[in-house]
Amino acid sequence: MSSSARATCIFLMILLGARPAAGQWIQVGPPGLTSCVVSTSSAVFAGVLGGGVYGSTDKGVSWRNMSAGLTNSNVTALAAIGENVFAGTSGGGVFLSTNSGASWGPVNAYLISWNIGGLTAIGGNLYAGPVNYGVFYSTNNGTTWQPGGKGLASGTVNTYASRDSILFAGTASRGVYRSLDGAKTWAASNSGLPNLSNVVGLAVVRRNLFAATADDGVFRSTDDGASWAPFNTGLPSRRLTCLAAMSPDPGGSSRLVVGSLAGGLSISPDSAAGWVPVDLGISSNSIGSLCVNGSTVYAGAIEGVKVSTDAGIHWGEVGSGLSSSKVTGLALLDGTLYAGTNISGVYASTDRGGSWMHLVEGLTNYEITAMVAGTSTVLAGTTGGSVFSRKNSDSAWTEGGDAFAHNYINALAVGRQVLLAAPSAFGAYYSTDNGVNWRAGAGMIEDLAGTIIVGFEAGTATLYAASDGKGVFRSVDNGRSWTKQNQGLPNLNVHSVILSDSALFAATEQGVCMWADSQWISRNSGLGNQTVSDFSRSGTALLAGTVSGGVYITTDGGLSWRPANQGLPVSTVRKVVTDGVDVYAGTDLGGVCRRPLAEMTATLGVQASGPLPSGFRLLQNFPNPFNPSTTITFTLPSAGIIRLSVFDLLGREVALLAGGRMGAGTHRVEWHPAGASGVYFYRLEVRSEDGREAQFSETRRMIVLR
Repeated sequence: MSSSARATCIFLMILLGARPAAGQWIQVGPPGLTSCVVSTSSAVFAGVLGGGVYGSTDKGVSWRNMSAGLTNSNVTALAAIGENVFAGTSGGGVFLSTNSGASWGPVNAYLISWNIGGLTAIGGNLYAGPVNYGVFYSTNNGTTWQPGGKGLASGTVNTYASRDSILFAGTASRGVYRSLDGAKTWAASNSGLPNLSNVVGLAVVRRNLFAATADDGVFRSTDDGASWAPFNTGLPSRRLTCLAAMSPDPGGSSRLVVGSLAGGLSISPDSAAGWVPVDLGISSNSIGSLCVNGSTVYAGAIEGVKVSTDAGIHWGEVGSGLSSSKVTGLALLDGTLYAGTNISGVYASTDRGGSWMHLVEGLTNYEITAMVAGTSTVLAGTTGGSVFSRKNSDSAWTEGGDAFAHNYINALAVGRQVLLAAPSAFGAYYSTDNGVNWRAGAGMIEDLAGTIIVGFEAGTATLYAASDGKGVFRSVDNGRSWTKQNQGLPNLNVHSVILSDSALFAATEQGVCMWADSQWISRNSGLGNQTVSDFSRSGTALLAGTVSGGVYITTDGGLSWRPANQGLPVSTVRKVVTDGVDVYAGTDLGGVCRRPLAEMTATLGVQASGPLPSGFRLLQNFPNPFNPSTTITFTLPSAGIIRLSVFDLLGREVALLAGGRMGAGTHRVEWHPAGASGVYFYRLEVRSEDGREAQFSETRRMIVLR
């Protein structure tokens, strides 16, 4: 079964700060940094340090956050007894779910420490390794815990294994211990192991016992741990994180699989000859956890979870919903949230981040550097210099003209009948044909040669560009020429510009500045001289993401700023977007986080008013075609009586999705059809609040695929 990969857990905890989640931000993915994996007969679960638990019911193809009831999101270990799933956390103890991850509750009675390093189920019993407190075990699904007896009163246990009636414990600094009396007493079993070994995985294959160490590779014992010998032939790295055994066929030969830091995954086909490296096609080449269920193997990596259904011979793509946690771009298009990542391409969510789809069809480069949404299209820039476009209804990305000779795309924007792109150190380019062709504006050599543009803003008649080292530029001719606008700017390293309530703001390495009376003035009260990375706005609310201080908000034009960081897992925020209802923060190592805008403005004691939709709209459902569900979005400029229905080809109503009074705003409804494949139609009808006047009616087509 799975091992807890203590070494990688420590490494990832350091990166994340390893603190319990609290407050109002909710991590919604794609999170990555998978620390542990376990499976039951109905689902597979992945633990994420700082991100809680994600679950998949289709063998890792798609993932959904399943953290309801977890009061600590730093999940370090997972275990399962039947359909009961247990999660060990750093600071919150052990949690139990009896309903396939739908909800969790703590099970910590008599557990001496809530900082859990290892968690394993053996023979119906649960074994936990509280950091520095040896072994605790439970015979009643975690209802109560007992200390594991003499010999392991202190120290940290990472992993457990058993053969016949012998229990083995792999520790973080004292090698292997074994118990012959059901965990009542323990004795060191380290002859042949390096002194003070950090054992991160144990596995049993017939009469052989294997131990994976954090620094010295794998060791094998043929006498139940009495003596050990190295087992490293062919192993590309001895910095290991996890170990598991699998049996491809009933009664067939067993094989071992081991994960490492920077050395990828290796398999020992016959548990005797040595190791064969496996190419998983991931850039980090680091594996943090393993789970085996028959011939199905799950490998947790920084990029997400890789899956093999044939005992490690072939490996599938990283399952959607778990990806790189470094978010490099965010964009909102008609209710769909797009997240660009640094190594895994683009993900999309139609349910506010509850679940994610991996959208990489058509992409030739998965290193996303910039994203922006237009009126009907989202654009993604990459490290290879390409700009890709996609509509919500498209099945793949379309690559624009290659005008940038493989230059890194720093920024993208949509203006009036023009697209803007910033290839690294080559200023600003514009396109008037939706990105098919790109041109450098006149004056680029004079003003922008060698300039690194990192952000754009499109006003009614003026375009603005933020540069790294040369301040702010503006264009009044749709990007054909640019001039500097730096009077009074205290710092020329500008990361973002935005128009909010008719005022222009600049995000610099020394806080926020506002353009007023033909010069820049500082607007940093409550914010200080922090490095501001990005802006977003809604009505009178202006949001700022910072490099070291999380998210700040102002509703008075920057006269006063307030931090809004409760529950935010990391303080480095790269991107911020809002649809007027929710705020989404793209972070380093913490994925995407969500928080209601109204809740944030309430902390200031004011309300931020935002513009209502300008008219009635019924948008195309997404995804389309779809299986098993789709989301329908519509807008109401004023309150009214609505009816949203689904019809088959014969005109028969097969579902009433929404009905009754609804307020003004943007609304989303999800449909899970129970019928067969085919073409369906959905219709939105709106009447006035008194029901007397018909105000709007529209019908659209959608396709169900089974």
